[in-house]
Amino acid sequence: MAAATCGGTAANVGFAKDGKTASTIGDYDMFPRIKELRPTDDYKLDVRFDSGEHVLYDVSDDIRDIEAFEPLKTLPGLFSAVQLDESRTCVFWNDQIDLPSDTILEYGHRLDS
Repeated sequence: MAAATCGGTAANVGFAKDGKTASTIGDYDMFPRIKELRPTDDYKLDVRFDSGEHVLYDVSDDIRDIEAFEPLKTLPGLFSAVQLDESRTCVFWNDQIDLPSDTILEYGHRLDS
């Protein structure tokens, strides 16, 4: 199993759509904690947070815009193998591809809970 880094690899520079990375945000305690995570067939993540918020995050934009995310579309089964790190503040597929929970919450489409 790969370890999630959310900011610790070169591939993550610029992963947040607002230009922030874990190293520029600071302490992980400020990140929202993910309660449930489910990948969909159309490159979206259905995510519920401890706060009760429920979002659908479209990873296809990241696949298109961030070269390191391309394997999520080209390697069969990789997208559906998404995992949640121990802190529940980062989702990851391997040691090169991950997303922090604050990005998912901020840019995900809000769903009624």
